[in-house]
Amino acid sequence: MGDFNSIVSHEEKKGGLPWCPEENTKLMEFMNDIQATDLGFEGPKVTLSDRSRAEKRIMVRFDKAVANQGWLDCFPEARVANVYIPGSDHLALKLETKGRRRKGRGLFRFDNRLLKIEECTNLIDAVWREIQSNSNATLGEKMKRLANSILRWQRSTPLANSKRLLEEIHKQIKSLHDGGDNGMEQIKDLEQKLKEVSLDEEEYWRTRAHIEWIRSGDQNTVYFHSIGKGRRRRNLIMGLRNESGHMVHNQRNIMKSSLGKLFIPINLLWIFLFWRVRSQDYQRQTWAC
Repeated sequence: MGDFNSIVSHEEKKGGLPWCPEENTKLMEFMNDIQATDLGFEGPKVTLSDRSRAEKRIMVRFDKAVANQGWLDCFPEARVANVYIPGSDHLALKLETKGRRRKGRGLFRFDNRLLKIEECTNLIDAVWREIQSNSNATLGEKMKRLANSILRWQRSTPLANSKRLLEEIHKQIKSLHDGGDNGMEQIKDLEQKLKEVSLDEEEYWRTRAHIEWIRSGDQNTVYFHSIGKGRRRRNLIMGLRNESGHMVHNQRNIMKSSLGKLFIPINLLWIFLFWRVRSQDYQRQTWAC
């Protein structure tokens, strides 16, 4: 990260002689050697200006940040901004390793492991009977009320959270070990419970990772945890780059600058379809003759 004194494309230079790839290979070779990619930028496209008069001014993007995949795995939300500093011919680079993410309400996803807990199934039956008998709400509203009841129960009991349950079992086993040989039978029971809860935790992360296979006896939940987080990272959109090359993060601006270009006026679509139909009719008539 810094002043590389080189550029990798003609888009990174304005003014002066045209960019010559043959004379600017060192930076590209360096990035290839370490398998690095450009982290991109927010703000002005160029970072250095010779401050000449407008018609003779040369501006280039010498200052940039690059990183390999290992670094990106550690800082998946990293982004770089080109920042103006008074009195300097260079722009400063501001690196943020943690993105400004908007916290939204997640979708409710029913955890199939809850069906193994009698307390939860009894709760679902009782809540659903109450909703059905005392409400004229729509099906969607009823499902929402049921989901809220399940969420409240999950937060109030460790039985619904296998991670918390694992921690609690480990504490109990450690406490019994510290107490001597008197609790060996209890330790055996807890170890069996630990095995069952570990399988539940593994099943949860396997579902999160959208993976349908698993090696027999493999307790590697760290692997599935990383796959699940990887999907979430890929699905996260921190912003979009507009036609001017600037990053847009505000939802309203994203809709204005990007989503609107996904659609074309209906009259143009009608003209295009009509032209295609008439062209095909003309071709059939020509071949028929």
